[in-house]
Amino acid sequence: MTPQNQARQAPADGPSRRPENLMDLFDGIEPWKGEVKKGRRRNFIGALHPVEPWDREKTFPDETEYQETELPRVNWGECFFEWVSTLMAVRRARHRFTMVSLGAHFGGPLVDAALALQTLNPMPFFLVGVEADPHMCAMLDEHFRENGIDPNDHWIINCAVNDTNRPVVFPVSEMRTGANSMLHSLDQYEQLFESIRQAGKCEEILRNVLTAASTQLYIPLANMEGTPEARGELRFVSSVTVADVLGPLPFVDYLEIDMQQAEEWTLPPARELLKRKVRFIHLGTHGVRLHRDMADMFAADGWEVLVDLTPDTKFDTPEGAFSTCDGVLIAYNPLLQDYAP
Repeated sequence: MTPQNQARQAPADGPSRRPENLMDLFDGIEPWKGEVKKGRRRNFIGALHPVEPWDREKTFPDETEYQETELPRVNWGECFFEWVSTLMAVRRARHRFTMVSLGAHFGGPLVDAALALQTLNPMPFFLVGVEADPHMCAMLDEHFRENGIDPNDHWIINCAVNDTNRPVVFPVSEMRTGANSMLHSLDQYEQLFESIRQAGKCEEILRNVLTAASTQLYIPLANMEGTPEARGELRFVSSVTVADVLGPLPFVDYLEIDMQQAEEWTLPPARELLKRKVRFIHLGTHGVRLHRDMADMFAADGWEVLVDLTPDTKFDTPEGAFSTCDGVLIAYNPLLQDYAP
């Protein structure tokens, strides 16, 4: 990596690995290969990926096809480093593994961690997924079941993560875009009101809100590459704070966060609780300024920032180049290095 794009690394005797040895984390994992139903696929740890919403009307034949997978590589970028966080946390777990995902989407990292745990460090586990979109919560439930995890033994919380418990307006969509972002500031709500007023729809929207907790207004959402165009329906959803989620849990091995900028107002109020309860954090950041603020917050609170990759940046490595969209911060809590629940 070039000096200005260098990922911060822990000391050689710390819980992480230096960049040239990150692949050591994958020791003991044989990439999945085998038969899978046509139209489906598994990743290298064996997790069956969900059916995309735009494919749900297709009839998949009863035929199967042979697939082989490969271990992640550094030039996969953000995806590779999410696996780094997962495997660090899984390998360090003792007795019982607890993982929380804020902005859980369809629950991919939760299932991946559970299957990696079964392969590398078998023990009981408890998973918590917090997701504002009810469509994604339904997909998360299905993703658990398809991969042999009973969702009734874990928590799927259909709420936005906020700094208060006030309900918020959130664009929900059956499309798996990952671009949904709640309205938080007063300015955003004022702009929404003004657009409704100018359209002469105040009475209609008020009726929708009172009878369905939804505006029945739609906004375009950013698309993942290769997916159909998506739009989100603006609905009111309940909110929980980080303290609400972590409070009942005695200890969290791994906290995975991807909240489309909500980290800015949701994480600072929970700083002391994070230090007291969480061993590893993987944070997907949004915007260079916010990324730096979060990195500085972790450092000030005594976390070791093991990997620090700014958003929208190209990185050159011996394994190949990659570019980030979201930033990546992997933080380790040395206060809990010897904790075993």
